[in-house]
Amino acid sequence: MKLGKPGTELSTGLSRHCNKARFVVFLFLLGCMLLFAGCAGRKKEMHVEGEMQQEASGFVGSRGNGEGTGKRKVHVWAVYWDNEDVVRRMENLQEEVDGISYFAAYFDSEKKMFLPENVMGMKAAIEDSGKNGKMESYLTFVNDLLKKEGGSSLKDKDLLYYLFSSKESRQRHISDILEMTEQGGFDGVEIDYEAMKKDMELWKLFTSFVNELYGKTSERGLKLRVILEPGAPVEELGFVKGPEYVFMCYNLYGYGTEPGPKADENFLISMVEKGKALPGETYFAVANGGFDFIKASGETEQISTEEAILRQSQAGDNKAIRRDEKSGCKVYSYRDSNGREHEVWYADDETLNFWYGILEREGAKGLSLWRLGG
Repeated sequence: MKLGKPGTELSTGLSRHCNKARFVVFLFLLGCMLLFAGCAGRKKEMHVEGEMQQEASGFVGSRGNGEGTGKRKVHVWAVYWDNEDVVRRMENLQEEVDGISYFAAYFDSEKKMFLPENVMGMKAAIEDSGKNGKMESYLTFVNDLLKKEGGSSLKDKDLLYYLFSSKESRQRHISDILEMTEQGGFDGVEIDYEAMKKDMELWKLFTSFVNELYGKTSERGLKLRVILEPGAPVEELGFVKGPEYVFMCYNLYGYGTEPGPKADENFLISMVEKGKALPGETYFAVANGGFDFIKASGETEQISTEEAILRQSQAGDNKAIRRDEKSGCKVYSYRDSNGREHEVWYADDETLNFWYGILEREGAKGLSLWRLGG
């Protein structure tokens, strides 16, 4: 065997070693590239799935309208006819929920308050799931009345006169409220009595009721929330300082109107301004879901976010889906099986983020969402 020049074997061995090292590095880099591509693909899939789930959930995860990425606290409503999904929806929440209102106690045909069994079942399910956390729980009372002949009268105005007409009747009603609230183990009372409109006599009776109720809830160590419709004449009333007053900032458009959003920027700004007439800090509630307007007949159907997404998918690609600039709502049109033209306006997560951002920008602190899920 002919030997080479001194150092040749060492150089050749080093060269082979370097080539081998380069090959190992190449395999490592190739593996990283494949791993990154796989993760990116999975991340994209997860993002798309998460986006669909988030949109259907009706909740937002971070502050909108330039407010950063911090968690925001919201108060939510849980309704008795949707309690099968309540725990699952609580698990999917991205906000920090500081309070939950269980909806709702109402009245039988004898004008006696009663609580549907599902309400307590829903409360127990949330508490058993460990999702209750530090949330304050409220029992909501509404002026819905069952009729003797069947059916019900929603937002019954005559019922309110019956409950508020005298100091004695108000005290009886307050006593019944406190008893039901304490027996159910709730932290507070929420009053959601509606449809008083421009009846100033009834509004004054209602104000007396709220002020008297607050005195009693304070004695018992219970919180009090009072829900107010957008048209409530709060400037002319003397509500006591202490309760949480919550303006319903939705249904700007809906039943009996032309197609449009539940809220828009100007409407929300006007509500914050109106809230300044109330004593203490005012809270504001927005709503997910929306309305399906039938153009020719003027019929209107209230639908959930999930239902709006479902109808949107059934509508196909023949109609453009757009986002309204003033309200942040999604809007689309479709034709049903009877050939009727529909226009749908609804709020998804981006809409709620937009609305909350406006309220926060205008100085609102307390935010609420109607409703959990849907």
